[in-house]
Amino acid sequence: GWYSIAADFDGFLRWSYNSWTEKPLEDSRFRAWPAGDTYIVYPDNRTSIRFETLREGIQDAEKIRVLRADLTKQNMLDKLDHLNEVVAQFNVTSKPENFEKMLRDAKNQL
Repeated sequence: GWYSIAADFDGFLRWSYNSWTEKPLEDSRFRAWPAGDTYIVYPDNRTSIRFETLREGIQDAEKIRVLRADLTKQNMLDKLDHLNEVVAQFNVTSKPENFEKMLRDAKNQL
C-alpha cells in the first residue's frame, strides 16, 4: 500500500486469488512457483498472512488518500507536506534494511 501510494499507482493487480492446488491445506507448492503463490486465501473462507498483509496495505493506502483530500480541503498544507514526505520514503526500488521500523513509524504518523 505504501509503495503504491508513493509511486502514485491508482490500483494493484494480483494475478491469482484462489487458484488452489489439489490439496491447498496440505501442500501449497505448484510446479516452479513459490509455495502459496497461486492463491492468497484458502478454501472455506480461510484467510492467509498474504491476504491480511494485502488488506492492511489497501487500508493504509485508502487512509492516506482520505487524509490527503481532507488536509487539502482544510488548507492544512504543512501537515499535507509532512504526510507527503513520510509517504515519499517508500518510493524505493529495493527493501531498505530498516523497513520494519520505517513502516511502523509511518503508520504512527497516520
